[in-house]
Amino acid sequence: MLGFLPDLRACRSCGKFINGDMFFSYENNSLVCEACREAENNPGEEIKPLTPQLLHTVRYVTYSAVEKVYGFSLKGETRKDFFEFAENYLLRQLGRSFNTLDYYKKI
Repeated sequence: MLGFLPDLRACRSCGKFINGDMFFSYENNSLVCEACREAENNPGEEIKPLTPQLLHTVRYVTYSAVEKVYGFSLKGETRKDFFEFAENYLLRQLGRSFNTLDYYKKI
């Protein structure tokens, strides 16, 4: 809605939906598979490895209708990973941090 949508459809280079381990590039806001990541050899790029569960969750939230986004729950490690991914993505897109969030993390 605000132009922050990441490209999670497929690997940015080969176009495969899933090709081994998948990674998310915060700089390009896109997915890259393990093979293409190694071929590109871009050492300065900040990349987050995505578990299959996290990739599925992020795709679901990104591409579902707003009404459906609140119709599921996450547990365990996937929940923690999703919150971390969403927070990091949003902070990078906004280009700033928030004092309130920093304070919340300290307590």
